[in-house]
Amino acid sequence: MKQITTLLIFALLTSCSNDTSKVIEEEKLKTNPLTSIFDEIENSSSFFKISNKSDTIINSQFGTIIYISKESFTYENGALPTSIKLELKEIFKPHEFVLNGLSTVTKDELLESAGMLFIDAVDSVGKQLMISNKGLIEVEFPLFHSNEGLKIFEGKFSEEANMEWENPKNPISWLEQVPIKLLNFYPENYVTIQPVLESDSLMVTTLPNGSQTEAVSEEPMYNYCGISKGLVDDLKSDQFKNTIISTREFEKRMAKIHNSCSDTVLRIYLENLDLNLWEIDSMVYEYLKSQSNGTAIAFRIFRDQRKTKLKIRPKDSTRGRLISSMFKNEKRRKSIRNLNKLTTIKFNVTSLGWINCDRFLSDSSAQPIALEISLKNISPRQTAKSYLVFNSINSILDLSRYENGKFHVGFGTSNTMQLPKGLKVTVVAISNDGKLPMLGTKEIILGHSKIESLNLKALSPEEFKKQLEKRIPMKKPPLLAVEKSETCCDNFTYEELFDQSSDSAWD
Repeated sequence: MKQITTLLIFALLTSCSNDTSKVIEEEKLKTNPLTSIFDEIENSSSFFKISNKSDTIINSQFGTIIYISKESFTYENGALPTSIKLELKEIFKPHEFVLNGLSTVTKDELLESAGMLFIDAVDSVGKQLMISNKGLIEVEFPLFHSNEGLKIFEGKFSEEANMEWENPKNPISWLEQVPIKLLNFYPENYVTIQPVLESDSLMVTTLPNGSQTEAVSEEPMYNYCGISKGLVDDLKSDQFKNTIISTREFEKRMAKIHNSCSDTVLRIYLENLDLNLWEIDSMVYEYLKSQSNGTAIAFRIFRDQRKTKLKIRPKDSTRGRLISSMFKNEKRRKSIRNLNKLTTIKFNVTSLGWINCDRFLSDSSAQPIALEISLKNISPRQTAKSYLVFNSINSILDLSRYENGKFHVGFGTSNTMQLPKGLKVTVVAISNDGKLPMLGTKEIILGHSKIESLNLKALSPEEFKKQLEKRIPMKKPPLLAVEKSETCCDNFTYEELFDQSSDSAWD
């Protein structure tokens, strides 16, 4: 009997005449083909009940936003179902890749992952559905690893239960407009920050021809630790409604602008609203780097996402109403507010199944490396899986298996593969003794030895997960690792993204 738990996940549904919001139920579901290994350890899936007759937005507990237009799902014969049961599984952490039997390889090339999703849909009696040609399913996915050059891959398990990624596509680069009144452009602790009075303040005005004039301000000018309060207050004025300012992307940048303590950074954005957002990010990055300001790294991360310009939609669009309603609910949820500190990637989904946000790895130190893994206390016929986990690049390689039960890098009968020599990796092996899952891990240096061996130990499912996460932990997202400028006067601190459990925090 499946256990159903109600979570704080908002799905906002609408018809042509009105918007309604509803808390959707979530239940456990298993998806990995090697159930003898993964049955007790894989991640649970969220399950959402939605209508195929209306547009829907789903906002998951880990920040994934899915927009689904009406009539997006169909049977194979083209008929339209009424009620949909949508499954969603979100995979962010390296140990979760292992728990779900996933890897980051396409053909013979290593990929670096920024996160994975599994999306599936059935009707009310469990009959499989597919995405219709008329449908639009758009996903916005939080990036815990903000990498340049990300592609969207589709994945499927082979008969040998190896994940195969294919059909790489570019993500969406345009920006989604949000009602500007719902955005927060102030410092995180601005309620407790007393604006500082600037002595001998000058009002700087940029003229249409690009020249600037300076005049003594007739009114006292205040700032938030270097950022003009007047400029911040003006961001919600009507003049910025149809610009990049009215987006969540700029809201994220505004938090880092406050961290930089640089009024100039904000002015660079305001004076270049006709450019692509990534072009302004690049200008800001170069400026802060020239000032030896540590927050420059954040704007390099923003730049590398290559966000472009605002896509204006009709004011009365159903999508616009849904996004506004979703965003209001989102603001009330602490966990989602924490996730809002991350950047996101947006893409369209055209087929159901596994999706991976990856980039191809190009490593000049890569060379043919031979490696064989022997599991001492596992019989050749016992079901098992073995992986190489690349701790520094968020990549995982699913090893092939000989008939004698040993594992190896490479494909088919080859036991060599182009890999970065000298890199520290973790060998992970998993199995099941018929009663409990089994785990073995070992840190090695690629290229130091052609043969490695390890023992596996039977553990309870809870202890298995705990030990695996400890041995291949998730690194703090690069954007959250950026420190504020030493000249800042506020007490800005980051909260944990995963505050549901204590063992999910970064060291």
